[in-house]
Amino acid sequence: MFSRQYARRAECKMIFISYSWADAHATHAIHRWLTKSGWDTWIDIERLDLQSDIPTQLENAVNQSSIVLFIDSLDAYASEWTRFELACAEKAQIPVKRICPDCVTVWDRAAPDSNEQDDRLTPDIKCILLESVINERPLFPAK
Repeated sequence: MFSRQYARRAECKMIFISYSWADAHATHAIHRWLTKSGWDTWIDIERLDLQSDIPTQLENAVNQSSIVLFIDSLDAYASEWTRFELACAEKAQIPVKRICPDCVTVWDRAAPDSNEQDDRLTPDIKCILLESVINERPLFPAK
């Protein structure tokens, strides 16, 4: 498993993380864990330049990604930006993997910015994340 994992990591250009800010606590824990595990990620809080054209930046980032990790919630579906990101992924035929944020919120919310949050993700969610990234199966079938 580990050799396959690292081989796939080398092939993975970047993981684009699409989410609603309402799911920020879970998303940031996922992001920290992926980064700490050696994956290259694109997340708005680190890479989005608010002084530049936002739709162009999002589309370029999705197009440069190997996979879009969609934090799947009602808030995300209500967001104009996440719908735009998913449309970009569909257009570019980038695989989209969905993770439910409710499965991730296992830490104490009293300390939402704690660096230890990613260490408190359950083993199950870590396996789901790895499977999502390693087994790239598109949510949207190729046309």
